[in-house]
Order: sequence, then structure tokens, then C-alpha cells
Amino acid sequence: MEPNAAVDSVTVSPVAARERILRVLGSAPRPLRWAELQNALGLLTNEARAACEWLMDQGYIAPTQLIKGAARSVEAFWTLGEKGRVWAQRNGALAA
Repeated sequence: MEPNAAVDSVTVSPVAARERILRVLGSAPRPLRWAELQNALGLLTNEARAACEWLMDQGYIAPTQLIKGAARSVEAFWTLGEKGRVWAQRNGALAA
């Protein structure tokens, strides 16, 4: 068995990946960094990135920016967009 064979057999459908992202962001108490989101999802980088791009293009998720420290570095965080909040609420995936 090749090293990537096991990884390839675990790929997730795009719809399942999108739903998982909406559930994770809906249950999160705050916007998540990319690394936090990816760790929570357990998806491969390309799957997560493709799903996030689609969700962002459709208005389900939105990046927010937080300016940190004296250096004023900008860091992106991910949260639900308006359509994502509606979806999460309808599907019981929105944190109270």
C-alpha cells in the first residue's frame, strides 16, 4: 500500500465537507483561525480550501480580520455569513 492510498480513500464529498464547515463554525463560540478550522474539520487542506471557497462565494461563510498588537498584524478568522447563520439555525447547528 502506498503512503497516500489510505488518505485518498478517506476523501469527503464536497457537500459533506461544506456541511461540516457550517456545523463547526455554527457551534464555535467565536470566529476561528484557518488552522483551528482545519483541525476541527479533520479534512485534507485541499478539501477544506475548496469547500471554504465555495461557501464564501455563496455567502455562507465570511472572513473577518483582527488587528493584533503594536505591529498591527492582520489575521483572518472565519465565521458564518448571513446564509450560513440561517442554515445553521434551521439545522440545529447554531450555538446558543
